[in-house]
Amino acid sequence: MKPATFFPLVLCLGFFLAVTPPLVAQDFVPDSSLWSTQKDMHRARAYFPAVNSVRNIYVFGGMTANNGGVFTYTNSIERYNINSKEWVEEDTLPQPMAAMAAVELNGAIYIIGGVTDPAAVTSSPKVYRYLLASGTFDADTIAPLPAARSYLSACAVGNKIYAIGGASGFLGAVSKTVYVYDPSSNSWSKGPELKSGRAAHTCAVVGGKIYVMGGTVSWLNSINAVEVLDVYAPVPGWELSDKPLSRARANHGSAVLSDVIYTLGGIQSTSSVEMSVEGYWPEKDG
Repeated sequence: MKPATFFPLVLCLGFFLAVTPPLVAQDFVPDSSLWSTQKDMHRARAYFPAVNSVRNIYVFGGMTANNGGVFTYTNSIERYNINSKEWVEEDTLPQPMAAMAAVELNGAIYIIGGVTDPAAVTSSPKVYRYLLASGTFDADTIAPLPAARSYLSACAVGNKIYAIGGASGFLGAVSKTVYVYDPSSNSWSKGPELKSGRAAHTCAVVGGKIYVMGGTVSWLNSINAVEVLDVYAPVPGWELSDKPLSRARANHGSAVLSDVIYTLGGIQSTSSVEMSVEGYWPEKDG
């Protein structure tokens, strides 16, 4: 399954680098090459994951304020319906949190890791499962990550979830570890390690391959490096792509539409915010 949108648009949700995060949501229709502003979310937020499922986009938690390095988080979940173009408040997360990963698999959204402390320096290993049919979380029985992580990415392919990279917390050590979750045994195992550690990156799946894009290794500057994992290779291993992002990005977004990977916004450094969007078509590239 692809951890990105299947609709004929890419939805870009608010992000922030300063004190107040935005409410705004925009969508991009590739056939028209135009961005249009959509209805605002109910709650301003940043450092949150967004996941699509059956013409709905779900956003989970996030940071709502930065008061001199003391962060406030929300446990709010909102759902945007593509048909009605309305945001609806859903159930709440078990606790306020931000900087986690989220991915849909088999009718459920898995919320992985994140930060909950006001200084964002301590990551969580917790994994929660949100059941789309009922709009509720099931019993707290999902195995936690083997190690606490935040600012990580996650994707699903081959009926398994890959939790990739991340950090021990904000400004903490970045990781090249990849953990693989098998829902049939409710267990995590180690997958092939990234060639280099990174945090605040994104991942996408096209054609059985996982693409990991951008991020940071130092928290001061972003990178444009892309690594690729062929999950179905006889001996899977990450390879450094010869097609890096055209711009270095961290804390950005990504989405897949018709096997084209879109990367959106992000930051290049502590003083530079990106508005640009780029697309990459792996199958066309060869």
